[in-house]
Amino acid sequence: MNIRKITLLLVCTAWILCSTEGNALGSRNCCSTCLPHTNNTQVPVEPAFGSLIFPARLINSSNQSTNPDSHLTTGTTPSPVYIEAWTLSPPSLSTKQYTVTFNLPYDFVDGSNTEALISFLTDDNGDAANIVTGNAVLQLSVLSAAPNTNSPTGPATVVTSSPGIPVQSSSSATGYNYYQTSFNLGTGYAPGDFILLTITRVSPDSYAPNLFLTSIEFKYAAGT
Repeated sequence: MNIRKITLLLVCTAWILCSTEGNALGSRNCCSTCLPHTNNTQVPVEPAFGSLIFPARLINSSNQSTNPDSHLTTGTTPSPVYIEAWTLSPPSLSTKQYTVTFNLPYDFVDGSNTEALISFLTDDNGDAANIVTGNAVLQLSVLSAAPNTNSPTGPATVVTSSPGIPVQSSSSATGYNYYQTSFNLGTGYAPGDFILLTITRVSPDSYAPNLFLTSIEFKYAAGT
């Protein structure tokens, strides 16, 4: 066996070892001699996100109640499903507000953008045969305070879903229409900050029936 054949054998053996070990370990980096197609290009890593989700039971009303005022029934007997929710009446009938409070987790990326997701339902408004439509206008306000400072005071960051969210009543007496809308809350927050979120319906809301608030989610960029 001449030198050229020995060299070729060594290169092929190295390529096989590198390939099999790489497949087994899932993270083995091989040299360009072993894998000529490898260009050492870094694969972009998608940013990680975290979220804090508050179902109706963890949302407070402005009258200091912590028990959701709506228990929606869906499905049929003998095993119906009950959904807890807070009633968001039209602004002409009620200005009741709902709040959640929390501290930003320590994996929160300082100064990153934040977002709130509001989930709600509509029912049949007592008449499944007649569909009611309109634009629901929600307003979200945010107050914050850094650790070891005074409690949150104004001015609040206020975001409104104007001109409104197109919604309609359910066509089923035992079913509900599900909606979710997002609010960009901007930047300026840091890990450990105390946050107070408040949601309400405001004018020019044109949807006459009630909405039913089921959850509030706070979404953020998470570090390692």
